[in-house]
Amino acid sequence: MEKEIGRTLDEAVKMENLETKLQKRKKLPGFTLIEIIAVMAIIGVMAAALLPSIQTAMNKSKDTEIINNLAMLDSAAKVYELEKGTAPESIQALVDGKYVPDKEYAHIEFKGDHFEGTLSDETTRKSNELGVKSSGNDSKPSEP
Repeated sequence: MEKEIGRTLDEAVKMENLETKLQKRKKLPGFTLIEIIAVMAIIGVMAAALLPSIQTAMNKSKDTEIINNLAMLDSAAKVYELEKGTAPESIQALVDGKYVPDKEYAHIEFKGDHFEGTLSDETTRKSNELGVKSSGNDSKPSEP
């Protein structure tokens, strides 16, 4: 009988120790692995949804830079021609004469009388056509 009472007391003490360990474990600060994985999955989905718009913004930014460089090169070529009496032979001639900054003019080519830039959607823009508005109606206006 004493062995049974001792055994039940030991079991009761073990159960009490187990309960206190569980209570202590529940009280510890921090996040569980499941919570961290869930947050990372949500962040991943949000990032994947934003990537196309970020790429579009980057392309627009590069296109704007190309168009600005076309306008600058065209203006510099006109000044060069006024000062030297002849058109520049290349973009490098404008750089060497300090008409434009010494930087990489990617996606821009010199075509003799104008510069041509290739945009992100593979369309080309000509420097001598910048600022020209194209009207949807190319027909001649009728006379009164």
